[in-house]
Amino acid sequence: YEAGLEGFLLFFCISVVVFRFQGLERPGLVSGVFMTGYGVFRYLVEFYREPDSHLGTIYGIATMGQLLSVPLILIGIFLIYLSWHRT
Repeated sequence: YEAGLEGFLLFFCISVVVFRFQGLERPGLVSGVFMTGYGVFRYLVEFYREPDSHLGTIYGIATMGQLLSVPLILIGIFLIYLSWHRT
């Protein structure tokens, strides 16, 4: 799952941003898409992985990987926002 989502699919998404939307002309856009995509895909993959035995889950709600993916997603969204609103 990780190789397919965090590898091939994320590469495809970034390629579309670069070639279709001229992502390299907007500083921060490609980095934001990577961070957001990686965080979202990692969050989804964590539903299918068995949690690390020494970490477990946080209050039975989320794994440590999911918890660490949330700031990554938020920073990525912020970078995308900045890149589209920069003059």
